Amino acid sequence: MSSFFKKHSSTNKKMHSCQISKFKSLFSKESFFNFTIILENAKVRLRPLDITDQEHLTTLALNQDIWAYFALRMSDSTSITNYIKGALQQRMSRSRYTFIIEDPVTKTIMGSIAFGNFSKNDKRIELGWS
Repeated sequence: MSSFFKKHSSTNKKMHSCQISKFKSLFSKESFFNFTIILENAKVRLRPLDITDQEHLTTLALNQDIWAYFALRMSDSTSITNYIKGALQQRMSRSRYTFIIEDPVTKTIMGSIAFGNFSKNDKRIELGWS
Protein backbone atom coordinates (compact mmCIF):
# COMPACT_ATOMS: atom_id res chain seq x y z
CA MET A 1 0.00 0.00 0.00
CA SER A 2 1.41 3.39 -0.97
CA SER A 3 1.34 6.18 1.58
CA PHE A 4 0.19 8.78 -0.97
CA PHE A 5 -3.30 7.29 -0.89
CA LYS A 6 -3.72 8.56 2.64
CA LYS A 7 -5.12 12.07 2.66
CA HIS A 8 -3.14 14.50 4.75
CA SER A 9 -4.09 17.85 6.24
CA SER A 10 -5.43 20.31 3.68
CA THR A 11 -3.04 22.91 5.11
CA ASN A 12 -0.15 21.05 3.49
CA LYS A 13 -1.12 21.98 -0.07
CA LYS A 14 2.21 21.00 -1.63
CA MET A 15 1.97 17.47 -0.19
CA HIS A 16 -1.72 17.23 -1.13
CA SER A 17 -1.18 18.24 -4.77
CA CYS A 18 1.75 15.82 -5.01
CA GLN A 19 -0.49 13.02 -3.78
CA ILE A 20 -3.22 13.94 -6.25
CA SER A 21 -0.64 14.00 -9.05
CA LYS A 22 0.55 10.50 -8.15
CA PHE A 23 -3.05 9.31 -7.89
CA LYS A 24 -3.84 10.73 -11.34
CA SER A 25 -0.81 8.95 -12.78
CA LEU A 26 -2.43 5.66 -11.76
CA PHE A 27 -5.60 6.55 -13.64
CA SER A 28 -5.57 3.91 -16.25
CA LYS A 29 -8.18 1.24 -16.24
CA GLU A 30 -5.44 -1.30 -16.81
CA SER A 31 -3.46 -0.46 -13.66
CA PHE A 32 -5.93 1.16 -11.26
CA PHE A 33 -7.57 -2.11 -10.23
CA ASN A 34 -4.23 -3.76 -9.45
CA PHE A 35 -3.82 -1.67 -6.30
CA THR A 36 -5.22 -2.10 -2.82
CA ILE A 37 -6.40 1.47 -2.38
CA ILE A 38 -6.98 2.85 1.11
CA LEU A 39 -8.10 6.46 1.50
CA GLU A 40 -8.00 7.77 5.04
CA ASN A 41 -8.08 10.87 7.18
CA ALA A 42 -8.81 11.41 10.89
CA LYS A 43 -12.57 10.92 10.45
CA VAL A 44 -13.08 8.28 7.78
CA ARG A 45 -11.31 5.37 6.15
CA LEU A 46 -12.21 3.89 2.77
CA ARG A 47 -10.83 0.41 2.22
CA PRO A 48 -11.63 -2.22 -0.40
CA LEU A 49 -14.83 -4.20 0.09
CA ASP A 50 -14.27 -7.81 1.13
CA ILE A 51 -16.62 -10.79 1.40
CA THR A 52 -15.99 -10.77 5.18
CA ASP A 53 -17.90 -7.46 5.39
CA GLN A 54 -21.22 -9.24 4.80
CA GLU A 55 -22.25 -9.54 8.46
CA HIS A 56 -21.69 -5.84 9.18
CA LEU A 57 -23.41 -4.69 5.98
CA THR A 58 -26.38 -6.98 6.66
CA THR A 59 -26.79 -5.44 10.12
CA LEU A 60 -26.80 -1.96 8.55
CA ALA A 61 -29.24 -3.01 5.83
CA LEU A 62 -31.82 -4.18 8.37
CA ASN A 63 -32.36 -0.54 9.38
CA GLN A 64 -35.21 0.28 6.97
CA ASP A 65 -34.81 4.04 7.50
CA ILE A 66 -31.61 4.09 5.43
CA TRP A 67 -33.52 2.95 2.33
CA ALA A 68 -35.92 5.93 2.22
CA TYR A 69 -33.99 7.65 -0.59
CA PHE A 70 -32.65 4.63 -2.49
CA ALA A 71 -34.23 2.95 -5.49
CA LEU A 72 -32.50 -0.28 -4.48
CA ARG A 73 -33.58 -2.21 -1.38
CA MET A 74 -31.25 -4.65 0.35
CA SER A 75 -33.02 -5.88 3.44
CA ASP A 76 -31.74 -9.42 3.94
CA SER A 77 -28.50 -11.38 3.92
CA THR A 78 -29.16 -12.81 0.45
CA SER A 79 -29.41 -9.37 -1.15
CA ILE A 80 -26.26 -8.24 0.68
CA THR A 81 -24.42 -11.37 -0.46
CA ASN A 82 -25.49 -10.69 -4.05
CA TYR A 83 -24.40 -7.04 -3.73
CA ILE A 84 -20.95 -8.01 -2.42
CA LYS A 85 -20.44 -10.76 -5.00
CA GLY A 86 -21.51 -8.37 -7.77
CA ALA A 87 -19.18 -5.63 -6.52
CA LEU A 88 -16.24 -8.05 -6.30
CA GLN A 89 -16.97 -9.36 -9.80
CA GLN A 90 -17.13 -5.80 -11.12
CA ARG A 91 -13.73 -5.09 -9.58
CA MET A 92 -12.33 -8.18 -11.31
CA SER A 93 -13.89 -7.05 -14.60
CA ARG A 94 -12.42 -3.58 -13.97
CA SER A 95 -15.70 -1.68 -14.08
CA ARG A 96 -16.16 -0.65 -10.42
CA TYR A 97 -13.96 -0.42 -7.32
CA THR A 98 -16.07 -0.66 -4.15
CA PHE A 99 -14.92 0.56 -0.75
CA ILE A 100 -16.15 0.04 2.78
CA ILE A 101 -16.65 3.29 4.72
CA GLU A 102 -15.44 2.89 8.29
CA ASP A 103 -14.34 4.85 11.33
CA PRO A 104 -10.51 4.73 11.32
CA VAL A 105 -10.33 4.50 15.11
CA THR A 106 -13.17 2.13 16.05
CA LYS A 107 -13.30 0.26 12.70
CA THR A 108 -17.11 0.65 12.79
CA ILE A 109 -18.51 0.08 9.30
CA MET A 110 -20.88 2.81 8.11
CA GLY A 111 -21.58 1.70 4.54
CA SER A 112 -20.01 1.45 1.13
CA ILE A 113 -19.12 3.66 -1.81
CA ALA A 114 -17.41 3.00 -5.13
CA PHE A 115 -15.46 4.43 -8.02
CA GLY A 116 -17.30 3.64 -11.25
CA ASN A 117 -18.00 4.88 -14.80
CA PHE A 118 -14.31 5.12 -15.64
CA SER A 119 -13.50 7.27 -18.65
CA LYS A 120 -9.86 7.11 -19.68
CA ASN A 121 -10.39 9.64 -22.49
CA ASP A 122 -11.88 12.19 -20.08
CA LYS A 123 -9.58 11.16 -17.21
CA ARG A 124 -12.68 10.88 -15.05
CA ILE A 125 -14.24 8.51 -12.57
CA GLU A 126 -17.50 8.84 -10.68
CA LEU A 127 -17.76 8.42 -6.94
CA GLY A 128 -20.99 6.95 -5.63
CA TRP A 129 -22.64 3.65 -6.42
CA SER A 130 -23.49 3.00 -2.77
